[in-house]
Amino acid sequence: MVQLKIGIIMGSVREGRMNARVADWVESEAKKKFGESALIEVIDLEDYNLSGIRQPIHFMADSSLAPADLKKAEAKVKELDCFIFVTPEYNLNIPPALKKFIDLLPPPIWWWKSAAIISYSMGRFGGNIVPHSLRQTFCEIGLIPVTKPMSIPFVHEEIDENGALVGQGAEGFQAEIEKTLDVFEFYATAIKEKRENGPVPKNM
Repeated sequence: MVQLKIGIIMGSVREGRMNARVADWVESEAKKKFGESALIEVIDLEDYNLSGIRQPIHFMADSSLAPADLKKAEAKVKELDCFIFVTPEYNLNIPPALKKFIDLLPPPIWWWKSAAIISYSMGRFGGNIVPHSLRQTFCEIGLIPVTKPMSIPFVHEEIDENGALVGQGAEGFQAEIEKTLDVFEFYATAIKEKRENGPVPKNM
């Protein structure tokens, strides 16, 4: 059995963000889905002080001199097999903190790994534009987006601060997360098996 190392990446650092409650719910559902067959870790961008960094680590003349938080981010992404991005949509696009986190890291550490996208908003569209932007970015860095994104509208009504489904759409969202994780598991397991058994081609 393939054991997956899954990173749930929180895409927002704004004050008052809904991100934590959604990430908590996704983490809980992922643990129910995978049980002992996966190691699951939430990656909170608040834990990485990247705001003042102007150059990607792979563009630095000596990456060993990179800021500690940037090296920590690189090491974390490198050790994980696959990702679930939990993100809002800002101005029909990727939140700046999330885009910067991706862009500061070398593409090869994302190669041949899979990524699911779960977007949300406090409005009726659930941030359903941001998955399109993220997919473009993923394809550019060699990260493979799964075919089943998920969007959660009116997130403040549907998921409470403890990460529990409480709204009128609870039944539908429960079915959706189960489908999303099923597709994610298929991609992540197949890709990891192939990656480990090689040979693995360059992805750019």
